[in-house]
Amino acid sequence: MLNKPRLLLVHDHVVFARNLLRELSFDTPEKRQQLRLIERATSLDDLRVIDMYEEAIHIEESLADHRSWVQEFRSDEDALLFASAQFYRYQEVERFIAENLADTAKVRAEILRRKTGKV
Repeated sequence: MLNKPRLLLVHDHVVFARNLLRELSFDTPEKRQQLRLIERATSLDDLRVIDMYEEAIHIEESLADHRSWVQEFRSDEDALLFASAQFYRYQEVERFIAENLADTAKVRAEILRRKTGKV
């Protein structure tokens, strides 16, 4: 895994299905592999999406170690509202990147400093 920050939207059907399956003792990917969905399933067409969701929320990690942020949504409007809010300030992000990451030699030196622990 590249350990890059991720911002994800997850439909509330995925969260509900995960919680329901956990209550029915299908709480791991291996146990969920035993289940088969019917062909006409409309709420969730592949249980592996629950595995992806669990990977994204990093249950076993502390909040400080998280590299993913997951937002639950119920409707297309909810998803659009959240995405719009996140990317509304993209010019501010571009300016931050230009100001702090434009000098690649300086960035490399800082990365090396952090890796080696030299101050």
